[in-house]
Amino acid sequence: MSIRSTGLLGTTKFSNFLTRNMRANQLQINQLVSKSLFNQQRLYSRQTDMPRFLLPENGLIGDFVPMSRDKRPSIFSKLGLKIALQHWKNTAVTTFAIGNLRMKIKKWSPREFINDSMHMYEEMNSAFARGDRSTLENLCHLNMLSKLKNDMKKRVGVYKWKKIRDIVPSRIVQARTGSLSPKSTLCQVVIRIEQEQSIAIYNNSGKLIGGDPEKAVPITEHVVFQRVVGDDATPWMIYGKLEETKYFIPYKKN
Repeated sequence: MSIRSTGLLGTTKFSNFLTRNMRANQLQINQLVSKSLFNQQRLYSRQTDMPRFLLPENGLIGDFVPMSRDKRPSIFSKLGLKIALQHWKNTAVTTFAIGNLRMKIKKWSPREFINDSMHMYEEMNSAFARGDRSTLENLCHLNMLSKLKNDMKKRVGVYKWKKIRDIVPSRIVQARTGSLSPKSTLCQVVIRIEQEQSIAIYNNSGKLIGGDPEKAVPITEHVVFQRVVGDDATPWMIYGKLEETKYFIPYKKN
């Protein structure tokens, strides 16, 4: 159920609710990022000096990933209303963050960003399959890069990855911005990707030993993209992946 279909979007009470939550959430984000920055300064500089350098790891600003509509309980139930409120709050804060991104990054648009992020995601999968560390270093943030390198060390055989089709168009499900300094902003955007993919594993002789290059496997992933705008600016990179936010939904017997 969309916000508009509930009839709440146009009410003053709900509008004030969204405004209060957006302000409170942005304050929490700034406090979280400032705390992260303070910890880096404390660890890597003397008390009397400015930091000599800062780690590129700032952590996730937000880890909320909306539940798919077909999995949500009725909004008229207690749990359903709680989930709906959290989803509305995420929608409001994400809308605010997207507006901030438009102001901070010249000519930035969600549609073009989704297209670019999909290209990065698919190139990352292809590079991981062929063991191309150089490409992964250009695409992935340090923590994601470390995980992929560790996975490559453990595997055997030659991997072949292929995208077959998009099940549904990819979309932004979460966006957050936070101030690292007066002239530096941390931006994170989560994209939900639903595709059919195939993976095949061959030995050194070219014999198939795992997977199936023609078998379509449905995949749903929530990929986090990060960029720093302003001082110490960085390009968009793949920060990591998130799982859909889980709720305990009681099982109903037939």
